[in-house]
Amino acid sequence: MISCIRGTVLEKRPPFVVLDVNGVGYEAEMPMSSFFQLPNESTESVLLYVHEVIREDAYILYGFISASERSLFREILKVNSVGPKTALVILSNLSTSEFIKIILEGDVTSLTKLPTIGKKSAERIIIELKDRLEKWSKDPENAASLGETGTGDSGQMNAPAGNSSEHIRSTAVAAMLQLGYNQKQADEYVAAVFAEDKTVEQIIKEALQMTLKGKKA
Repeated sequence: MISCIRGTVLEKRPPFVVLDVNGVGYEAEMPMSSFFQLPNESTESVLLYVHEVIREDAYILYGFISASERSLFREILKVNSVGPKTALVILSNLSTSEFIKIILEGDVTSLTKLPTIGKKSAERIIIELKDRLEKWSKDPENAASLGETGTGDSGQMNAPAGNSSEHIRSTAVAAMLQLGYNQKQADEYVAAVFAEDKTVEQIIKEALQMTLKGKKA
């Protein structure tokens, strides 16, 4: 079982990253909170905490900058009928403290603002996680993560030199699609915040903020 991997960034395609580990490329899918903390320079080493999913038809790695975020991801996966995609949507759109507050307060409405989460799913997530997250948040190893933002505050994801604005736009749209938004939503939210001088990171962050505030594109 792989617990963590250390390597240099070979490729970034939100929400995927490829790390070069001694000549072997490992692809991992990440929540935006972790993805935006990745370094740009391929010479800089990064450590990812890993959660493995092994199926008959696939071998998938999910990567996290912190062990506490991986721990929270695993808590979410314990909810009946909730898979990795939904867990990534939650961690990409909400900070740890925001998510725990929603769960402890039983805020179904806020949870249903996230893509792929309907009312019944939101109610089930809250019921099954309330006691566990109350204990999780009191663990000293997890307490430090309560101030972390859902879409990350450090690092930049600038488009490679020579990329057109259309490439930047399509990269942002692709990231929104991976996070559970449909094509129409992804196109409209990205278009609403797009500007020539913005990085891919800024566009995705602002698009996600619009969805959580319930604003229409």
